[in-house]
Amino acid sequence: MHPSQLCRGETWKAVIAHNLTATFHACAVTARLVVESRAKGVFINFGSVAAGGNPGQAAYASAKAAIVGLTRTLAREFAEFGIRVVCIALGFFDAPSARKNVPGSRLKTLAPSTSQKRLGRVEELASAIDFILENEYYNESVLELDGGLVL
Repeated sequence: MHPSQLCRGETWKAVIAHNLTATFHACAVTARLVVESRAKGVFINFGSVAAGGNPGQAAYASAKAAIVGLTRTLAREFAEFGIRVVCIALGFFDAPSARKNVPGSRLKTLAPSTSQKRLGRVEELASAIDFILENEYYNESVLELDGGLVL
């Protein structure tokens, strides 16, 4: 990517708003409701393997990396209220959203780049969520669910 294309202001703002700011607001609003009801809970934020850096995705990678920091901070702040906060850092999954947003040629090169030699299955994401929900000691952590993919 040419540096002149790196950070178009509106694109940057939109990606940060859609990923990071939306996650923050969802946690803040939900936390208030959970605390007021005196319930316990777990918030699962979604990060990405791209948080480690991925060419052409400066805004997205930055937003997803910031979600990790947000997750760890909120986990510490909400612990006294019985709220756990964790993050799942996703790789690429064989799902409609991936097929819509990632060119088919790119998906074909990503699958062999994992140690599993395939994309993740939605059922595997569901299993990871079950693990987080069932394990009350799991908190303030990032579960990397990426098939061993390194971008």
